[in-house]
Amino acid sequence: MVDEVKKILSHSLGEVIADPELCFSLIKCYSRLYKGGCSVRTCKNSLYLYYKILQKNGIEMATINEQAKERTCVPAFKGIKYISRAAKYFNADLLTDRDAIFLLQHKCLTEEDFIKLPTGWNTGQEDCILEIADLLAQGMSVKAIKEKYKDVKEIGGKECTKELWTELIKEARKLNEVSK
Repeated sequence: MVDEVKKILSHSLGEVIADPELCFSLIKCYSRLYKGGCSVRTCKNSLYLYYKILQKNGIEMATINEQAKERTCVPAFKGIKYISRAAKYFNADLLTDRDAIFLLQHKCLTEEDFIKLPTGWNTGQEDCILEIADLLAQGMSVKAIKEKYKDVKEIGGKECTKELWTELIKEARKLNEVSK
């Protein structure tokens, strides 16, 4: 996408409008980078606007698009979403792992906003699993572990339920089995 934007910008606006291939490329790039792939107008005034916007920050947006292809997160929302706490629009197709982690840390998004969380996002559960695994390895019983943490109400933004504790202990046991 970066090369495509550079190719468009290497020509004048008049050349882009005169060449159907470049014109189509301009429309496609603008639509992908700024409108989430939605249809856009194709009149001469709109083409002029798209070209000017690409000149302004097209390479930056294309670079973000390339980074988004390497991401591990999968947002649950589609298209463009306005996040008021960040005072910014975010395109689900262009959301990078770095942006996703930032939005999660600042509680602009929740884990429910993702089908798959970004690599590097620590929900707090990983630390808890490691601690439980260590206690199990030291010989502490499951009952004693639950008693020790009976006052904990939330782990990684999730309410501590019997099911969550069962899941955490199961993961801790798996971790201990792997490390043997």
